[in-house]
Amino acid sequence: MTNYVKQFISNSFLLALASFFSLFISYLLRLLLAENLSISEFGLVYAIIVLFAFFSIFQHLGLNSALTKYIAEFKVENNFKKIKSAIGMVVIIQLLSSFIIALMFFLLSDYLAINYFKIAGAALYIKIYSVVLFISPLLISARSIFQGFQNIKYFSLTDFLKMFLVLILTFLFLKQEVGTLSIFIAYFISVIFTSFLFFILAITKVFPKFFIIAFKWDSILFKKLIYFGLPVLFYSVSGMVFGYIDTILLTLFRGLEEVALYNVALPTANALASFGLIFTSLLLPLVSELWAKKDSDRLTKGINLLYKNLFIILVPISLVFIIFSELILKILFGVEYIGASFVFRVLILGVIFISYSSLNGSILSGIGKPKVYGSITGVMVIFNLVLDLILIPKYGLNGAGISTLFSYILIFIVSSYFLRKYIPFHFKTKDLVLTLINSFIFVGAISFIRSKLQITLFLEVGISIFSASILYFGLLFLFKLVSLKDFLTIYKES
Repeated sequence: MTNYVKQFISNSFLLALASFFSLFISYLLRLLLAENLSISEFGLVYAIIVLFAFFSIFQHLGLNSALTKYIAEFKVENNFKKIKSAIGMVVIIQLLSSFIIALMFFLLSDYLAINYFKIAGAALYIKIYSVVLFISPLLISARSIFQGFQNIKYFSLTDFLKMFLVLILTFLFLKQEVGTLSIFIAYFISVIFTSFLFFILAITKVFPKFFIIAFKWDSILFKKLIYFGLPVLFYSVSGMVFGYIDTILLTLFRGLEEVALYNVALPTANALASFGLIFTSLLLPLVSELWAKKDSDRLTKGINLLYKNLFIILVPISLVFIIFSELILKILFGVEYIGASFVFRVLILGVIFISYSSLNGSILSGIGKPKVYGSITGVMVIFNLVLDLILIPKYGLNGAGISTLFSYILIFIVSSYFLRKYIPFHFKTKDLVLTLINSFIFVGAISFIRSKLQITLFLEVGISIFSASILYFGLLFLFKLVSLKDFLTIYKES
């Protein structure tokens, strides 16, 4: 493996960490809101945010990915006029589409507040967030410019700074007893500030030729951007359906309290997916390198190693979350959110399968088959939507969780089937069984240690998990489930 690829992997790891911290801040924001708002107010906040997030994909039109691609290409050719044209056209198109969508929400705010959210006061929040939606293309375009010019420092800061400001501002406004309005004012200030800040940095520091070169509308380039962006739009819509359709349908059929419960269960379960995110970020360049070299032996070993170690990480944590689901939700959000415990357990199982599905998708992309995984996801999104429409009206948030679980399982099965056509990897049954046994011992140790401690809850939980973790990792080496030699085999210079 060349030093270039190792540098690329390091950048991927940096981005994964930045994404992890951004998600962590988003989760802290949920905790803050759950502590200061009622269940219905909490549900209203995320019902509005999710509705806007779902429609925001149509403001982007997939052009952010197209801009990244063509900036990278034109940079190699030193064709800075094309870069200026690409940036200008994408910003104009996205601001125009954003204006149309934002105007639609602004004009329909009263209707949506009464007929969809069923709270008249929601109209003000919708209007504020409409402005946020209109301004956001500047931030999205800045991210694409940073990524196209491979400026990892600025790129990794965008979401982190935005969410950090939202968290701090929300905290300050809540202290002033502004209530539900706090989060929407915080988003308004944060998005406007970060959008202008990073866009200015993009066109002054990263691409300083922006002001020197005259803008020209390039019809041929415009067609290229659109042709590249539309398939990305399709795949993005598929991903957005999985992420947001449950909340949209719960708002429509069941009400804001179930939206609130679902939106504490889902992100808490998705916290596990951050481990898969790091593996996925590392995997793409590694697979591309080994596939190009036709080094199928090391590629198969690498995939087996990642599958095994992700299982070692996910299973014990999943068991802890499942067995102590009520306690976790009570500690984090309060006793009124314990009603989300069943769907929380269901979603935890789903996260295991979608984490592996994401690995499969990254591998398929690395070997030049991204459309295979995209097609699988698209079909499963339709399956998920149909199942949601059947289950949510009758079973509410539990039906949403079951629908998501079955969809994730099917994506995993189908993506694994197609991946095996190209790479003959396998999961050793012995490793699977030993990991499961070790994980149950881990959970049993936590319960036993907790029962012997008579101290405050947080100390009790901390000491029991720490002690059981030492036992768990000790058994991993005893069972020979982990080995430093395995990693050295994959990452050794060729």
